Amino acid sequence: MRSRRIDFGAAIVLAVAACTDLPNEPSARTAPPAGAARAALQGGNGKTSLELVEDDYAGGALDKQNANIYREAALSNPSKLPAKYRSTVIGKDATYSLVQMARDWSSLSKSTQDQILDLRAKGLGDLSQTVETPHFVLHGRR
Repeated sequence: MRSRRIDFGAAIVLAVAACTDLPNEPSARTAPPAGAARAALQGGNGKTSLELVEDDYAGGALDKQNANIYREAALSNPSKLPAKYRSTVIGKDATYSLVQMARDWSSLSKSTQDQILDLRAKGLGDLSQTVETPHFVLHGRR
């Protein structure tokens, strides 16, 4: 069982690394799409929980530790988010936040890492939607 967990974790790390053109060294944090670009991605609707977290982090209202805990909570268990970050808007892509969390991981406190791992261990929220392709099975929530 332990080797499967390690293999799964390694697969996630490799998938993230393969899907990004990131330098080997951490670089300055880049901001998520803003204004019209975000509205175009959202179809003009309100902000997702992840966008609310990213906006407050970029604006200095959240520190790195809490931003990462809230990123994971937004993905794994939105009911654990403070009310300020709860949103009914469903995002289509969490890649930006996941990459930021991966970049920040080694600089996070052990306590923060443990909180994030605890959120992950309890699942990724309500993954009630499944789409199968010839090569992948994708799980998500509506």
